Amino acid sequence: MLIAIPTINQKLCQHFGHCEQFAFAEVDEENQTILHVRYLQAPIHTPGSIPSWLNDNGTQLVIASGIGNRALSFFDQWGINVVVGAKEGSPKDIIAAYFKQQLETENNPCNEKHTSHKCEENEVEDYQSITMKSGFRCHY
Repeated sequence: MLIAIPTINQKLCQHFGHCEQFAFAEVDEENQTILHVRYLQAPIHTPGSIPSWLNDNGTQLVIASGIGNRALSFFDQWGINVVVGAKEGSPKDIIAAYFKQQLETENNPCNEKHTSHKCEENEVEDYQSITMKSGFRCHY
């Protein structure tokens, strides 16, 4: 399985669309081990560009902190699972916690004004791949 995590300085980036790179971790689900991690420069942030790029790279799971609903809808269309609201850490630590079912998450922190879109507090729609009950809806 291929897991993608948005990073800045090789740590979890708090806003999906503003990351420098993505850590792509090839993992063995059965043995719950990381086979290897590679970092790739993130594409320019335009609506749908990053989700499309992650899909093209074979991503099956995204673990992120803050992420807009538009990106979530793209992932939902492509069957890519998403964990939202992850706190901080290195990709290896985050994946290890995910496998142990100890990954600490909180509501999607997409709750501030950004240059390309604004976010406002709202109920988050039920997406197949996430289990949040409330959070923030982003409008592009």
